[in-house]
Amino acid sequence: MKKMKYSTFAGYVKLLLDILFFLGIGCLIASPLLINSGIHIYTSKATEYLIRNIFTLLVLSDIAIIYVLFELRKIFYSIKVGTPFIESNVKGLFRMGVASILLSLVFIYKLFVFKSFLTYFVILVLIIAGCFSFTLSELFKEAMRVKEENDLTI
Repeated sequence: MKKMKYSTFAGYVKLLLDILFFLGIGCLIASPLLINSGIHIYTSKATEYLIRNIFTLLVLSDIAIIYVLFELRKIFYSIKVGTPFIESNVKGLFRMGVASILLSLVFIYKLFVFKSFLTYFVILVLIIAGCFSFTLSELFKEAMRVKEENDLTI
């Protein structure tokens, strides 16, 4: 099995993925502490309801982002060891697309809780990212098929 050496740029990408992954886990762990420490300042039930909804949206978003980063790290590792066109990468890319589409649904729900112009933009970007991930999944599936066919040819 051919082991691929990291270029300087690939090393930086790997480092960035690792930092973002662990930062996301840290944010997920710290978010209940941050929300609960400030929620008692507001006496209005409507404001407390809004804050709890936004907190739920943040936690769901963080979980989806952590999952996508986890899948990206696995794909990056398979590229590093020289086996990018494998079934687990095809499935990982597909699951990343599903996570992006589900996250766009979370942000569509956010429009009913708290409207902002940027939410529309985020929804569009997430849907495009999901479609891109589905496309890459199919591309990797075809590359895997061609590689298997090529391996069988003498």
